[in-house]
Amino acid sequence: MKPKPPPPPDIHASAFADLNRDFYRAEPAEYLDNRLWSLLTMIGETGRPRPARQRRRYGERTYSWTSDPEEVRDRYAALESTVLLHHACEALLRLYLAHAFAEPCPWLAISKLRGPGVFPSATDLLREDLRNPKRVTDLLLTFTASKTAAEFNPACTAEAWESHEKGLIALIRYAARTVREDAPFYNSAKHGLAILAGPMMFSLTAEDGSGFSQAGPTLEVLDAELVDKATKAREWRRSARWLDPPVAVEIAAAIVKVIQSLWDAARLRNGLPCEPRRIVLLDAAQIEGLVLRANSSGPLTRTSFNIPHV
Repeated sequence: MKPKPPPPPDIHASAFADLNRDFYRAEPAEYLDNRLWSLLTMIGETGRPRPARQRRRYGERTYSWTSDPEEVRDRYAALESTVLLHHACEALLRLYLAHAFAEPCPWLAISKLRGPGVFPSATDLLREDLRNPKRVTDLLLTFTASKTAAEFNPACTAEAWESHEKGLIALIRYAARTVREDAPFYNSAKHGLAILAGPMMFSLTAEDGSGFSQAGPTLEVLDAELVDKATKAREWRRSARWLDPPVAVEIAAAIVKVIQSLWDAARLRNGLPCEPRRIVLLDAAQIEGLVLRANSSGPLTRTSFNIPHV
């Protein structure tokens, strides 16, 4: 086995100011917001005829499409809403970790998270630390540039601030769970589109006639699932994830706003031009309701089927 190459030497602190100034010229929330708009444009509005795809000219070429049957757009909605949600969740976590506890150079910090195993480990530690008062204070400071309601806005009530705190924790916890537990579906879509999207029906009936059935949109992948934690043994299985694409879109939209809040809070702390009005408070009831809806598409959220092995 080849030895791992040594990490590059750290950047000198004298370069941080220039790196930070250039880093905050980026607009991560803007990119995700445009992805969201593209998805909604493609699938159309609920209750209205879906728009026909038209000819589009870009650069020196004109592109055209045939009209899509309903099931084609439904498959696209299931797949793209999942990929977009996972991308948004991962961006939220990486951006927070790169800014946590007044990190002096977030661009460098987020680049280090690309190392093998670094981000998953950091995400697991964050999930375990969400009840730590110091972590909660840092979340508030990172996302709102304030530690208290009075510091945020003298008119902000204690109830609104407490609701924001609970909503922020719930959203971070949901993002971490999504990134860690639903990774096979995102990775299968990202690496070769080795994923099946479409409706599925599942029913289970006992000898006494009782049981349940569930139908709805799903994503299905072939995944090497962990079957024994002690030995770390894995087996190939067909795994399906039950979805609620409208809820996925709604959560992604909430995450986009929170990323924008973090970004402008960071600009404010660094003395850079920002839009303080985009630093927003969350409503715990709304976020917790979304998370509940995301986890209750039916009796099942995920199914796994064995495959014959050698």
